[in-house]
Amino acid sequence: MTEPGAGEDRQVFESVAGAGRGALRALWARRDERETMHPTERRLLELLETHREYRPFWEGADPGPEENPFLHVVMHEVIDRQVAKDDPPGTREAFERLVNAGLDPHDAQHRILEVFARAMHELMAGGRPLDPTVYRARLDALDAGSDSGPGDTT
Repeated sequence: MTEPGAGEDRQVFESVAGAGRGALRALWARRDERETMHPTERRLLELLETHREYRPFWEGADPGPEENPFLHVVMHEVIDRQVAKDDPPGTREAFERLVNAGLDPHDAQHRILEVFARAMHELMAGGRPLDPTVYRARLDALDAGSDSGPGDTT
């Protein structure tokens, strides 16, 4: 079996991303049918509604090259699940600590999302697997007063 080239990889990723965008846009179009939706669909719809600044994208506008509202919403769902399951360990504790320190739950999610996005970037850019100890240390370093955790080198 031959390995796909970079162009083929990009084409596959763009196809998958397009399908995801289409699914979220279809969900937005069905927002008046909320009562008949699956609980996960309702949760995703709530996230779409929370991000009012992205409404043009939910309704069909294309984001700019530096903007991915669709990925943003999906990452919120990932953080919700991490907090609910406390997986990786320490996620729920970090969320509760941030909320108890005065952050709105949505803003607390954004703080954890920063840690998650950094870990995913390191995974994709450098091929380094998620190190649960480093991830936990970054979660533990989050506080309600700053926009991001300390600038460590781990």
